[in-house]
Amino acid sequence: MAELRKNPLTREWVIIAPEPPAPREARGACPYCPGGEDLSGPELLAYRDPKTAADTAGWRVRVVPNGASCFQPHGELQRHDERLYDTMCTVGGDEIIVETPDHDEATLLSDPLQAQDALWACRERYSYWSGVSRVRSVIIARRHPPRHPGHPHWRLLALPVVPQPLWELAKGMEQYYDYHGRCGVCHIVLAEAQAGSRVAAENRNFMALVPYFSTYPYEIWVVPRRHHATLADAQRQEMQSLAEILRDAVAALGHALRNPRSVITFMCAPCNIEGMEHFHWFLRVLTNVNASGRAGLEYGICVNPIAPETAAGQLRRAAPVTLDRR
Repeated sequence: MAELRKNPLTREWVIIAPEPPAPREARGACPYCPGGEDLSGPELLAYRDPKTAADTAGWRVRVVPNGASCFQPHGELQRHDERLYDTMCTVGGDEIIVETPDHDEATLLSDPLQAQDALWACRERYSYWSGVSRVRSVIIARRHPPRHPGHPHWRLLALPVVPQPLWELAKGMEQYYDYHGRCGVCHIVLAEAQAGSRVAAENRNFMALVPYFSTYPYEIWVVPRRHHATLADAQRQEMQSLAEILRDAVAALGHALRNPRSVITFMCAPCNIEGMEHFHWFLRVLTNVNASGRAGLEYGICVNPIAPETAAGQLRRAAPVTLDRR
């Protein structure tokens, strides 16, 4: 059974998921294409032709549970403190936001109106999960091009913990405000607008910049000009601007780097925690950073498919008989 375990030295959480369920697929069919609604599970949200019924074709954007998730949306949130180690059950949300009915259509590049609808669905599901009292962080990410089954989609994780990278970012923004009396991200946007040398694209509501302190080559932050902590505060017209600037940024990366693999992640304030009003949400775009195959990179929380106890047992059995065995 999957569980969350905490490193007492770094305070990082990791998901131990030794037996992930198989995704809902049949005979190679894509569960996210129209006609495959019975494969993907009941829809949680859909923008569709009003003449069509739920869980049938006729939708533009559709949100369904992730059939290959180790998280359960219902159940009691149990946490066990064993003095040294801290463990928590995996109660939370795991959803797939299918951004288009077309299996082969990259809406981020070709259809800003469709992408706008998908982004608004992201906002709606973020708003829902951030209002659930046990949730501490909601992270939404998209791979470009998408992984198997290859249908364009975003994935949402609603976690009962805050991944350490997000927590450090939140505390950094809080400390910047305490020291300077202003939002650090707003300050960066103002400074980069004046300098211009690190701005990749911009429009009336957003700026796409390559940070002065970039961790990865060609890293892009897509930052709203208006200060707000979470995606739930975004307005409809801002989603249109976001769709447009994402199209420009992803297209520019494709031309400059010959269609690299990218990960796009919403970075929003931790949920249901006081003192997060100084967070300034943004989208982070990273390219070619997942060659190592570390699952969960885009969410700031790693997924380990082999339980440490299982790994240790295998190593003991494989060790030379001359080694001292307990």
